[in-house]
Amino acid sequence: MTILIQILSGVLIGYGVLCVSESASHHHFLHAGPRIRKFWQRMGAMGSYVHNSWYSHHVVHHYRTFCQDHVTQFRSREEEIALREDLTLRGKRQIALNSYGLRVGSFKEFIKYVYPHVPHYALLCFWGGPWFSLGALLPVLFYQWLAHFAHPYLHMNYAQALHTASPWMLPFLRSRYFRFLAQHHFLHHKYVHCNFNLLLGGDLIWRKQRLPSPEDYIEMQALGMYVAPENRQTSDVNLIQTP
Repeated sequence: MTILIQILSGVLIGYGVLCVSESASHHHFLHAGPRIRKFWQRMGAMGSYVHNSWYSHHVVHHYRTFCQDHVTQFRSREEEIALREDLTLRGKRQIALNSYGLRVGSFKEFIKYVYPHVPHYALLCFWGGPWFSLGALLPVLFYQWLAHFAHPYLHMNYAQALHTASPWMLPFLRSRYFRFLAQHHFLHHKYVHCNFNLLLGGDLIWRKQRLPSPEDYIEMQALGMYVAPENRQTSDVNLIQTP
């Protein structure tokens, strides 16, 4: 029983620490302003990593893809080819290999993705002991799973997501967590400086969470994203939103 309590404590405390850390690092690293980027550019290899992460996420994922709308990554094949060639010329071909910021990518990229959370997470696990650390590892794995496997579905209309998902993914896509996360992520792309979490919760702590307005619901509904019946803005029930 003591071991179980330690593991569960690791899960809960690890989740809390990681979601707060994710929101902050997403905000200040992946959407860093000019002054922060200039600071990191003076920090050698570490600064280069942060700058590349910013370029992949802020520039490519937010502004050079999904230009038409939240569920259309490229408007044409030519647009994708032009971006891929530009990234290759800039020495950033790995971004294209990672689906232009839609997935984490290789194991090496996985390590880079968790790097900002390592120092405080390591201290937490040192304090908690081995069984606590085992529990604390689970939120990290869930976070990576969300970033690599679930994130692409956040950029699909709901019918497409349900149609293309594996049987193992479907229960998650039908969950309240995913449905809330989908609208949460839509608002992040629309307004940028809010709703940074995939691992929900940290944005509330930093007071960065934004809920949809009636206009946002109309836009999501027009894109075929899931909108709960009580928030649908017309009486016309779209069948693609049916679980």
